Amino acid sequence: GGLAEEPTQNSLFGPLFSKIICEQFTSLRDSDPLYFERPGVFNDTELALLQSTRLIDILALNLDDISAEDLPARAFFREDEDCVVSGWSNYGACSATCDNGQQTRTRTIIVPTTGNGAPCP
Repeated sequence: GGLAEEPTQNSLFGPLFSKIICEQFTSLRDSDPLYFERPGVFNDTELALLQSTRLIDILALNLDDISAEDLPARAFFREDEDCVVSGWSNYGACSATCDNGQQTRTRTIIVPTTGNGAPCP
């Protein structure tokens, strides 16, 4: 099921878990009598102020000596990042003392692919 799905673009979840989480948050919002967008909870000016507030604004207001400009604009989004691998290792010892032996060498993934970044070779 959901654990076997590939994540959708800029997400940690595949389509099934994304749908489940979306439905859960929608149900939670719709059942909350004090949800800020319900009519009568806030006036138009207050609602506009709330809708223009970003998560980094809230963090900056609650962290000492940090302003919103000090924080990354998309701190909680998964960015596209290309895979980065190390150079090839030295060849290992031969697997046989004569004929048909094999030597191997490896590379290590330093930065795995995220989002729509280039895959590892």
